[in-house]
Amino acid sequence: MVIIASAVFVDGVGRCTPLHWAAIQGHKKVVSVLMRGEGTKATVISDKSGLTPSMSASKYHKHSCRSYIKECLDREAKRGKKVMPSSFAAFVL
Repeated sequence: MVIIASAVFVDGVGRCTPLHWAAIQGHKKVVSVLMRGEGTKATVISDKSGLTPSMSASKYHKHSCRSYIKECLDREAKRGKKVMPSSFAAFVL
């Protein structure tokens, strides 16, 4: 897969991004790479069930991935970038 700077790939089945899939599977290193490539854009995309990657990680008990996404969002917010509040992104089901 090639990550293009301003685009976020979404599959045609469940509207999941690679970040959704990495978070659901608990692949924190992959989440880290994707967060660098896609930035926070992918954190606000909901799948067909309405879940963000962070919510999906929570649903499947992949708390290290959920926490990492929250940390990234908090860090971006501190830098003054507009991001979705981590309280929403890290919503626990």
